[in-house]
Amino acid sequence: MTINVYAFIRSIQLRLSFFHQTLLAIAPVLAFSTVPVFAQQSEADRPINVVSPFSAGTGSDITARAFSQSLGQVLKRNVIVTNRDGASGVIGLQFMLQSPADGYTLVMGPMTPVAIQPHLVKGLTITPASVDPVCNVAENILSIVVRADSPAKNLQDLVALAKAGSVNFGTPGQNSAPHMGIERIRMAVGGNWVHIPFRGDPPVLQELLGGRLDFAATAVISASTHIKAGTMRMIAVQSSRRHPEFPNVPTIREQGIDVAQISYTSLYAPAHTPSAVLQRLETACKETTESASFRSAAASAGILIEYKNGKDFRKILDDEYEISGRVIRALGIKPM
Repeated sequence: MTINVYAFIRSIQLRLSFFHQTLLAIAPVLAFSTVPVFAQQSEADRPINVVSPFSAGTGSDITARAFSQSLGQVLKRNVIVTNRDGASGVIGLQFMLQSPADGYTLVMGPMTPVAIQPHLVKGLTITPASVDPVCNVAENILSIVVRADSPAKNLQDLVALAKAGSVNFGTPGQNSAPHMGIERIRMAVGGNWVHIPFRGDPPVLQELLGGRLDFAATAVISASTHIKAGTMRMIAVQSSRRHPEFPNVPTIREQGIDVAQISYTSLYAPAHTPSAVLQRLETACKETTESASFRSAAASAGILIEYKNGKDFRKILDDEYEISGRVIRALGIKPM
C-alpha cells in the first residue's frame, strides 16, 4: 500500500491547528470556571466559615448563629460559625483578612473593629477599605441596664450619681460600641464614670447581678431575658430609636443628652473578593433575611432585622469610621 507522505503530514497539521484553535476558544470559559462562585464550585461540600469576632452569647454572636443556619439553607451548603474574640473584634477580623479572598471565610459582627478600633490601636492598618461589605442583617440596639434594686430610675438619675461621686460600669470590651456610647455621655455631661471592660456581654451581666457594677452598657438582645425576668431594668437605649420590644424605654436623646450610638450586625468579606462571589453572597443574604426560618429565629431571639445591600452599607460604614474618629479625638484618646 502506497502512502502519500505529504498528504499524511498535512492532515496531522490540520488536526493540530484545529486542536489549538479549540483550546483558545474555551480558555476564557476554563478561566472563569475557576472563580469560586458557589453554584459552580466543584468543592460542593466545602463549608463556609463565618467568624464571630465576639464571644458566644453576645448580641452579634446570637445573630450570626441564627443567620448562618438559614444562610446555609439558602446556599445549600454547610455554614459554620467560629468564635475568634478579643481586642473588641480585631482578632476575628484579622483572621478573616489573612484568609484567601474567595468567599469561604467571612466575618459577621458589629462595625467596631472596622470603624472604631483603627483610631485606637497604634499600628493597626485596618480601615473600611480592608473589607468588602456583603450586607447588613440587623440593628443591634444597645442599652443601659441596672439591677432591679438600683436607685437610678432613669438616665438623669445615673448622671446625678456620677456627678455626686462615681459610677462603675461594664461593657463587652474596651472601645466597643457600648463603651463608646457611655464615653460620649461622659463627654456631654461630665461626672466620674469608671469603665470595667469584659470579654462579651455574659460576664458583664453576671457582675451586674452580683452587685459589683452600678450599670451595664450592653446589647438589648443580651439583657432581654434578665429584663423580662425582672432582675434588671433598662433605663435607656443608645440607638436613635426605641426598641420595639421595650417601647416604654426612652432613648438617650429623649432624656435630654444629645448622644446616639448605633450598632449594626453585618456580613463582611475580605477586600478584593471577586465581584461574582460578592454578588452571589449578597443575593443569598437578602434571601436569608426574607426567609421564614430566619424571621422565626429572629423573632424568638429579639433580633431586629434590617437588611441593607453592600453598596448602601458601605456608606454607613465609611460615615461611622469618620464620626468615631472625631469623637475619639475630641475625647483626647490617643492610640496605644
